[in-house]
Amino acid sequence: MILWAPMTERKGLANALIDEPRVGWLTWMFFLAMLAAPLYLVWVASRGAEISRLPFWVVVLCLPPMVTFLLLPRRYLLQEGELVIEGLVYRRRFRLVEIKSVRRESALRALVSPASLYCTDPLRALRLEFERRPPVIISPSRPQEFLSQISPKEEKRHED
Repeated sequence: MILWAPMTERKGLANALIDEPRVGWLTWMFFLAMLAAPLYLVWVASRGAEISRLPFWVVVLCLPPMVTFLLLPRRYLLQEGELVIEGLVYRRRFRLVEIKSVRRESALRALVSPASLYCTDPLRALRLEFERRPPVIISPSRPQEFLSQISPKEEKRHED
């Protein structure tokens, strides 16, 4: 959901575009696939097979998808010339004037790219290319509205 937040609401964010990304079905399928190995181990052990240190392997194999899920972004903010990505335990800021280009990204690339750390729905992925940083892939709930808010700032930067 994208909202315009007046200053009296949302912790004093004057005219900030707030986007709360959703976790898409493709991401859910990816997480379920990551959980297949530990579930298989538990199933094999329930059939009577002897697996040494089963609890250890289940925890080790379940940890990456759970940590990944906890680190997904909670919201994107466009405010005062910067894009802010907020997660449960982090807040990253990117200046809009440093964005070289913004384009749609394919779902497959959004799933496998290391740049997709802040992407929750590969079907809505946008790739942000920066002048001095590695690219970042994000997935706002309404990519077109998000693009329209970034575009004027890009044009203004090129006029200077």
